[in-house]
Amino acid sequence: MAEVLVESHNLVKIYRSHDLEVVALQGLDLRVPQGEMLALVGPSGAGKSTLLNILGGLDDPSAGRCEVAGVDLTHLSRRERLLYRRRIVGHVWQQTSRNLLSDLTLLDNVMTPMLLAGYPAGKRRARATELLRLVGLGDRLDHKPERLSGGEQQRGALAVALANEPPLLLADEPTGELDSATAAEALSLLRSLNAELGLTTIVVTHDPHVAEAMDRSVAIRDGRTSTEVVHDEAAEETVIIDGVGRLQIPRPALDAINFGGRARVHLAGDHVELWPANTFNERAAETRGTSGTSEQRRN
Repeated sequence: MAEVLVESHNLVKIYRSHDLEVVALQGLDLRVPQGEMLALVGPSGAGKSTLLNILGGLDDPSAGRCEVAGVDLTHLSRRERLLYRRRIVGHVWQQTSRNLLSDLTLLDNVMTPMLLAGYPAGKRRARATELLRLVGLGDRLDHKPERLSGGEQQRGALAVALANEPPLLLADEPTGELDSATAAEALSLLRSLNAELGLTTIVVTHDPHVAEAMDRSVAIRDGRTSTEVVHDEAAEETVIIDGVGRLQIPRPALDAINFGGRARVHLAGDHVELWPANTFNERAAETRGTSGTSEQRRN
């Protein structure tokens, strides 16, 4: 089994403004093995971008535990957080203007993170040139962003994000401003980088095609992980049970069965049944009666 690179347990994030409190994460659990490509999906306001900001060292948790590559993100000094952002994680944003500096060439854009991290000049140029070749922009080194297409800008953004050899890449709607053909090329590039560099990738997306291109997708609802799908030949959605036994019943099931806010839990051999609290005794009795009748018939 691959080593776990990202792990959070009972992660909480509360934003406070004057007398208002907004709970963005409500005890979220997540484990991401090294080398996995993971999609975070869910409705707007569910907590996806909040989680991405915490994993990226741009925000700090209010409570709980969160570790990336052995770094505890809940106990970082200001300098440690800065070093974490430079060395452990790379970002690609949906807005191309956030990824590239408009007055620098593509080569200088990729070398800038290495300059800030203290790489020697010779290594900066050699690595930036190799990264740009790797993302298919080896002939665009001296171009400024304005001379690049949207797809080329996003490929350049990937090179910038990977400049300091981070083990984790975070991408927030990386195909949101691209047409379908260019988006497919960007996803193919992410997959090849994952294979070639052993890169762990977490993508926030609303696009089901992007989610399906990942190894696994995890849905976040109301600040907690809700369901997941492993994208293999037998892809099937499963409910996530967190470390204290909480789960979120999928919305179609809640709409189909009136639980009234309460349920009885019944251990039935090798599985667990959830019954609406007000019908459990009656339905269980019916089940026992049917079983008894069947048993009598067999005898």
